[in-house]
Amino acid sequence: MRHLVGIVALLWAQKVTIAGRVTDEATREPLIGAKVQVSTGEAGALTDLEGRFRLEVTRAPVVRLQVLYEGYEAKEYALRIPPDRNELAVDIPLTPKNTVLQEVVVSASRYEQRIEQVSVSMDFVKPKQVTNLASIDPIKALEQTPGVSTNKDQPSIRGSSGYTYGAGSRVLLLLDGLPMMSPDRLSTQFDLIPVDNIKQIEIVKGASSVLYGTGALGGIINVVSEDVKFQPRTVVRLQHQIYDTPREPVGDWDGRSSATVTAAHIVHAQRVGETWEVTTLLDLIRDTGFRREGFSNRARTWISIKQNAPFLDGLQYGVTLQANIDSSATYIAWDSFPTRANLPGEGFLTYQLLQRYMVDPFISYLTPKGNRHWLRGRHYRTVNDLSTPQSGGATLHYYDYQYIQGLGKWGKVIVGANFTENRVYAKEVFGRARGRQAAAFAQAELDIWKFHLSGGVRYQYEDIEGDTSLKIAGGRVVKGDVPQVVRLVTIREPVFRGGVTFTPFVGTTLRASFGQGLRSPSVAERFTTTGAGGITVLPNPFVKIERGYSAEVGLRQLLKIGQNFKGFVDISAFRMEFKDMVEFQVNIEAVLRGFPGLPFSAINLSRAFIQGIEPLWGFQYEKGKFFANFSGGATLIQPINPDGSRELDTMNNNNGAFQVLNTALTTPAPGTPQYNIGRDIPYTLKYRNKQIVRSILEVGYGKVSLTTNFRYSSPITNVDKLFFLLGATTNNQLAGLEAFFRDYASKPYTVWDFILAYDTGKVRWTFHVFNAFNRIYTTLPGTLNEQRSYAVQCVIRVQ
Repeated sequence: MRHLVGIVALLWAQKVTIAGRVTDEATREPLIGAKVQVSTGEAGALTDLEGRFRLEVTRAPVVRLQVLYEGYEAKEYALRIPPDRNELAVDIPLTPKNTVLQEVVVSASRYEQRIEQVSVSMDFVKPKQVTNLASIDPIKALEQTPGVSTNKDQPSIRGSSGYTYGAGSRVLLLLDGLPMMSPDRLSTQFDLIPVDNIKQIEIVKGASSVLYGTGALGGIINVVSEDVKFQPRTVVRLQHQIYDTPREPVGDWDGRSSATVTAAHIVHAQRVGETWEVTTLLDLIRDTGFRREGFSNRARTWISIKQNAPFLDGLQYGVTLQANIDSSATYIAWDSFPTRANLPGEGFLTYQLLQRYMVDPFISYLTPKGNRHWLRGRHYRTVNDLSTPQSGGATLHYYDYQYIQGLGKWGKVIVGANFTENRVYAKEVFGRARGRQAAAFAQAELDIWKFHLSGGVRYQYEDIEGDTSLKIAGGRVVKGDVPQVVRLVTIREPVFRGGVTFTPFVGTTLRASFGQGLRSPSVAERFTTTGAGGITVLPNPFVKIERGYSAEVGLRQLLKIGQNFKGFVDISAFRMEFKDMVEFQVNIEAVLRGFPGLPFSAINLSRAFIQGIEPLWGFQYEKGKFFANFSGGATLIQPINPDGSRELDTMNNNNGAFQVLNTALTTPAPGTPQYNIGRDIPYTLKYRNKQIVRSILEVGYGKVSLTTNFRYSSPITNVDKLFFLLGATTNNQLAGLEAFFRDYASKPYTVWDFILAYDTGKVRWTFHVFNAFNRIYTTLPGTLNEQRSYAVQCVIRVQ
């Protein structure tokens, strides 16, 4: 036995030869002088004129290589050494670093591919852009992205969404390809994104339902988490933000000390042993609220554990756990404008303790031929305790399977299936509700000459049930004592997509795409019965699902001048069309039936479409210690509702009271000729900006840099007309709306931010001025956006 042990030890002590080639990932040209070294420091080599290298290392079950080359992303490579092999060959492609010329994305087709192969418009947010804004969530960074805007933390891409009143979204938020949406309202959950562990945020513009299902009718935002590197990584980020006094006429609205945001973020990632990868994250946030009475105190812990199976090459499994607790106070509308615009309206203020927990297990297997099986799940639980009688909870179970089959040089095929079940309970709001979705999908990606072709299909099924009962109690509308359960099969149909890119020359790409989409109204949109501050929301269980499509053509041209300047220009023309678009509208039938408050319901518009163009541009310049980076773009849209003021006519009869009300709603208010509250041809969808412009300019020398962010939005040309009418003629909680829309919302606005940074490599200090000129602006009725604020941030990196 001792002899056998000695022989085995001798075998493993032998040297193994590793030979290979380092190339540019896009051009496959050799990289001369790239440094290839073993992570233990045992051996290293530089590539020759053909990009080749050769190393002799001590035999081990796994040998880890690090590859470094100026101007390219460092790459870490793990090689398993079979006991019967003494020589291995490896090809190592490297990706250019910090360049607008080359991007690798995963969202467009559910696997890694070059941006030049993508037939839809995409944009990117890098982690530096997020942390550079002293952010506690990704929203600020997304608002700097051309074509993206947010209303009450709900995103809209190219005007696909108006104001959703906290329920329903046409943009699907994903974290590593899994939906990050609330089970009851299907609203985006940006505050669950681990901001300090982001590798990249990818924005796909246009319908993406074939690969991602309902909810992706207007596009997707996919947050890709950072990988665990061979070297341990610890990042500590500390920030403090203080709000200035709003500009007149709002002024010093309560005389209290300035509102602040104080936060600490810590993330640590490392490999444990030869097979384990662990990432832990902790966030602590105290936000006293830039509006009086509003605040948020939040704690979040997040841990990801993965293992590369030691018994089977290519097998990986793991789990991600998250717990988030948020104690807050919020309100949806002011008391009045201007003198009490930062105070809550009567009945609008709500205190809540929101607890959210997630368990995300996964298992994946990469076959020896490079094909991949991937099974993932999400178990999501929310518990919401409110100061009003609207407390409740929800659970979501999501499972997703995907298989990627390579076709050699011809491309890939992706097939998969997923299943979702969500259950919601809130006694006075939803009662009990349940929804189930199941789907199967397939997509092919083919490379033929200078063309890249893609096409896919998805078959979607959904059924849903909920309580439609209601009664009037104490002047409020609540669920009835006896449930009235409705069960519906809402979706049973296929959707399709297709696209093509053509690269006639290096750096020039033409693209065209067409994709269908679906969006099923959420439990909240179908079954909510609630009210606050004189506003009532009534159920509409039979609201139809939204169907639509997006189509676009585009051109992307890369630019390079010498070794110091590189950039791009991208322009696209697009059209989105929606059938049965769902928007919260004044329920005039309920008004005439005498329901208390101003009643709203989710109501279908028979047809709507949005068309426009979007030019984008960017460049990077480096010379010596000087550098400059610029990115920006403009989105110009026509958001059209062909049925016009029929959005108000939820019933078609000759009732006299109805006719009087409808006339009042479609007649301009006195003194506001410049604001469209009546008929507009073509009729405009509500809460859309027809032009938005975004830009980021960073200029620096050595360790010091200055960043300028710019945002422009044209006026909102259409809002809820009854809001406007009541604000002009009554003294209720929405008083001042008429004056605000006349003086502010009917005019364009610009917002500037300035950021000064000092970066030593280990420590980065940033000093911020947000909304530097203290602009008063809003994207919603009855609420102001943030006034000017100042922030200081320190980021400490330990590796």
